[in-house]
Amino acid sequence: QIHKGNPSQMREAIRSDNWSTRSLAPAGLFGAACLLAGCGGGGGSSERSPERTSPASQPASPDSSTSKSADLVTQPTDATRANYLAGTVERGAWDYLQQERLACGFGLLSQDSRLDVASRAHAYYLARSSIDQDVFYTGHFENVNAPYATGNAPWDRSAAAGFGPSVSEILDLAEAHRFMGTVPAPAPVYTMNQAAGQKSVRNMINTVYHLAGAMREGRFAGNGSAYEVGLNSSTNFRTEQYRWGALVSDDPATDQRLGSGQVATYPCEGRADIWPSFYPAVESPNPRPDITSTLVAVGTPIFLRSDVGQKLTVTSWSVSANGNEVPTRLITAENDPAQQVTANMAFILPDTALMPNTPYRVQAKGTVQGAPFTKDFVFSTGNQN
Repeated sequence: QIHKGNPSQMREAIRSDNWSTRSLAPAGLFGAACLLAGCGGGGGSSERSPERTSPASQPASPDSSTSKSADLVTQPTDATRANYLAGTVERGAWDYLQQERLACGFGLLSQDSRLDVASRAHAYYLARSSIDQDVFYTGHFENVNAPYATGNAPWDRSAAAGFGPSVSEILDLAEAHRFMGTVPAPAPVYTMNQAAGQKSVRNMINTVYHLAGAMREGRFAGNGSAYEVGLNSSTNFRTEQYRWGALVSDDPATDQRLGSGQVATYPCEGRADIWPSFYPAVESPNPRPDITSTLVAVGTPIFLRSDVGQKLTVTSWSVSANGNEVPTRLITAENDPAQQVTANMAFILPDTALMPNTPYRVQAKGTVQGAPFTKDFVFSTGNQN
C-alpha cells in the first residue's frame, strides 16, 4: 500500500497498517529543547542546544562575510547568497525561508557549509534507518552505535562537522510511501526539486513551536535533505523515504537583534498564500491538548517575538475577515500547556480553520519591557496542499 497525503493523514495510514512510527530518543523541550516529531498541516520538529556557548567556543563561519561582536549584531538584509544548486531541495528550502524571514523582519541567514553537512547527514540517517528496519523514524537524536550515525544530538553533529555545539534544529516529518516488494514497484512519488524544499519549510512555519524555531534569532544556518528507496528483505516491504532538516546557530555572540522594544510577526503585512489550516494534534507537544484528533484543524498560528531577554506582553488582539472577527486564543509563557513559549514570544491561534483565498487583518497591542507597541497588518490565505 502506498501512503500519500498531508502528514496527519499519513500518520493515520501508518497506524492502520501497523507500521510503527518512532522517535530515536526521548523528546526534549523547546528552549530547554523541543522535539516536535510528526507535526502536520505543517509538520516537523525543533530542537535547541541546552547550553548557549560563549563566543570563544563557537567557531566563526568561513562562509559568511562578517562575524560581528555581540554589541554590534544587527539584522543583515544582504547576507551572502548561498551556493545551493538550482533545482535542488536545499535551494528551494533556503530561498523560501530567507524570503519569509526578510519580509517579516526576522533577518536573513548566512549559509555555513558545516551545518549543511550535519543537516544532510541526519536526514540520511533517518531515511536509511527507516528502510533498513522498516520503521518510520523521526526525531533529533541518533543511536551513536547504529549505522550512518554522526552524533547523538544536533549539537553533537554540528560539532563533529566543525561548527561547534551552539545550534538549534528543525526537521520536516515529510512522508514515507510503503508498498509490498513482491509487486511491481510504482514510479517514485516524490520529485526532489525546489518545490519539495519549499513545502518542507512551509510545513515548519505553519505550526506553533517550530515556527518559533524557523524564525529564531540565529545568524548562521545550513540545510540538507535525503531521499532513499529500498527493500527490507525481512518484511518484504519497499519504502520511499524523504527527510529534510536545517540547523541554525544559537549563540548570543552572533545572534540577530530586532532592537529594543521592537516586535516582529509571522505572518506579517502583505504576506500572501498563507496556509489557512493547522492541525495541532499532529504537533508534539500539542499546543491545543483539548484537540486529540489529528484530522481537526484550527487556523494558522500568528507569531509575535521581541528580542531574547525582553518581556513581551500582549494586552489586546483580534483577527478578522470581511469585518467579522475570528475567535482566537493567546498562547504565552504564562499559559502555554507545554511550557515551551518564552517570555519574549506570543502566539495568536485562531480556534477554527481560516477560509482559503481570503485577506485577514491582525491587530495587536501590548508592551515590550513596559514600552507600548502596536501591530496592525493584513495577510492573505491561499489554498493548502
